[in-house]
Amino acid sequence: ARAGEPTYLGARTNMLAAQARSAQALGAMLPQLSATASANNNDRKYKTRNSSVPEARDHQYESYSTQLSLTQPLLRYANVVAWRQAQAVIGQAEQQLAGAEQDLFAKLVAAWFERLSARDAVAFTARQAAALERQWEIVSRGSELGFYGQPQVDEARTKLDQAISDAIVAETEVHLKRAALEQLVGVLPERELPFMQGTAVLAAPSGAGLEKWLEALVPSKASLAERDPLA
Repeated sequence: ARAGEPTYLGARTNMLAAQARSAQALGAMLPQLSATASANNNDRKYKTRNSSVPEARDHQYESYSTQLSLTQPLLRYANVVAWRQAQAVIGQAEQQLAGAEQDLFAKLVAAWFERLSARDAVAFTARQAAALERQWEIVSRGSELGFYGQPQVDEARTKLDQAISDAIVAETEVHLKRAALEQLVGVLPERELPFMQGTAVLAAPSGAGLEKWLEALVPSKASLAERDPLA
């Protein structure tokens, strides 16, 4: 699901872009090293206006030069502010990514349990249709023997037709829920869906109050200082 869900991928891309901008802002405060090199070939000739004087060549030579420059800005507060802003953007992007991941988990869990519920609905409607078919057979046989009238037969048949219709709808719903799950995780292999064991013990919800949850979610001052050593 992390590899294909668009919202999560967008949040992760934003975080990577924020990290790249932070690296660029940090680079503006680091020493700048530049190197240049040049090569020249000189060939000097002399020619007079008097045609009787032959053309003369002075000399030919080559020249080379190289330069290496190292620049370190002592203080550019704007660069420091830009780097701190980039770090803050990274923190925001990380929180957005965490929120997108939680939303992805919620979508995945909901899609999975909806598929299990659709599977259970198929089993229920199939058994219901089988029971109503048996009841219709009993009412039909009783009608032949005079125990039931035609209204009871028609009612039993109507219930059976409704149960068959519900079973068909449940089968369709299974395919729809499978398709919804595959939109998140890709093509699923054919496998038997599990059932909850009767001995399973569900964990009780945490009794922590709102303050405990906020303390776990909000970063501490120490973590913020680690993120910004210039603070």
